[in-house]
Order: sequence, then structure tokens, then C-alpha cells
Amino acid sequence: RVTHDAHVRALIRNRARPESLEFWRSTFAESWPEARIECLRSTTSLLLEQPATQALLEYARRNGTTLNRVLLTAWFRALRRIGGVDDLVVGTAISGRDLPIADVERIFGCFVTALPIRARLGGESFLEDHRRVSDAFEAACGHAEIPIDEIVRAIPRHPGVPMPGKSLFFSFMDFGAFPELPTHEVRLDWEEMTT
Repeated sequence: RVTHDAHVRALIRNRARPESLEFWRSTFAESWPEARIECLRSTTSLLLEQPATQALLEYARRNGTTLNRVLLTAWFRALRRIGGVDDLVVGTAISGRDLPIADVERIFGCFVTALPIRARLGGESFLEDHRRVSDAFEAACGHAEIPIDEIVRAIPRHPGVPMPGKSLFFSFMDFGAFPELPTHEVRLDWEEMTT
């Protein structure tokens, strides 16, 4: 029987992987420009009704990706347009259940963790930027066993630049496992976070 305690112990054993700490140091070795997002002053929602949601799902299927990645790319592109910078850092939530622990799917409890994703956009096409965001996301997930507080301690400080993922955050909940939901729409919410 695997317990939450066993999962935490596994995290502690894995957290000091030198290659993961080096990944985070090198990802953030160079300074990044701060995206000034002045228009996001309060919580905002956007409801994508069924036709738009279906079109996004079809796009994801055609390109061998997920709705999460499509919307994350759209979020990066929107922030690039609003903030005027191509090199962006966005925090995102991941399940935290991807560590190689026997029967982890049978453990009850919250395992969600946060990761800073740094992507340098620049493609003229959505697909090109999607590849860049997906590559950055996959690379970060490959080193997700490091807790966010240790990532923050490991990366270099750059004067005048906020810590990665502190200002801008993206989260996505996939309800695909619940086929009986009454709607086939996607709702997007965002809000400005104060520190």
C-alpha cells in the first residue's frame, strides 16, 4: 500500500538530483524582460462555447497535442501581444503524480505543484509557437520533482526582474475524465495577482 507519506519521502529522495537543479539554473541563467500586463486588473472570464471548444480539440488531435497545450500557447501569445516581449515566464500547475511510485494513482490527496515555464516565442505561426511552448513545458516537467521553493532558490537573481512565474500564471483543469458533464464548453478565467 502506497501512502501520501511514501510519496512525500520519494519527493525528498529525488529532490536533490543535480541534473534537475542544473536544468533550472541554466533555464534562468539569462535575465528575461518583465512583461508589463496593465490591462489585467481583475478576474476576467471567457466562455468558449461548444463549436469553438470542438474546433480547439480537433486542432489538438490533428497536431498530436492536448487542449491544455493549445490553451497554454494561446495564453503565451496573448501575453506576448499585451506585454510586448517574446521571452516570457509563466507559472503553471501540474498534477504532481508523474513520479515513478508504484500505485501512485491509488493514493488520495493533493499532489499539485507549480512549475515556471520559460518560452521564447517568435514564430509567425501558432504552430511554431506551440512547438516552442510544448518543448519548454516538456523540459520543465522532466525536472518537476524539484519543489518550487527549491527551484526559486536554485535560479540566479536578476535585479529588477520578478521571480519566474510570480506575476503570470496559467492553470488548466481537464474534465475529460468526467464524460457526463452537462456542457461542452471551456471557460477561461484570469486575474491579476498581487505580491
